[in-house]
Amino acid sequence: MTCLCTFSCLIASASLVCACLCVCGSGVFINVKSLPVGAQWCPDISFVKWTFQALAHNQLSGLTFYGPDKTLTTGAQVLQSYGLESYGVAQCVAAVLGITAIFITAGYVTLLLSSTTYLHMDPPAPTQDKRSHSDNRHEQQV
Repeated sequence: MTCLCTFSCLIASASLVCACLCVCGSGVFINVKSLPVGAQWCPDISFVKWTFQALAHNQLSGLTFYGPDKTLTTGAQVLQSYGLESYGVAQCVAAVLGITAIFITAGYVTLLLSSTTYLHMDPPAPTQDKRSHSDNRHEQQV
């Protein structure tokens, strides 16, 4: 029983750390290219990063912005400044589906390993009770 509790606590802690890394390293709050070398893998497993990147491509691709000082900025330049120019919408959707499948599979395996097993019980044998037999006949007539 202690092993299951420890395993469940480990999974809960790991999911909390993973969620924090996914949100903080997604590119929504900071530029993905400014992450330390040891943490550059974090955005690759972040569904927040992939959905934000798909949204940014969908909203900014093909646009031209005029600044207050009459400068031209394109949507591609904005995507490049945020470090989101590497993948298109289709690749981002495929990445989100892949990450979702991996997390669902990991959750299923975790449930299989940490679930409680019970003994198989057969249903009780039917009893011959006159009252229950007459109630059944009454219900059939109604």
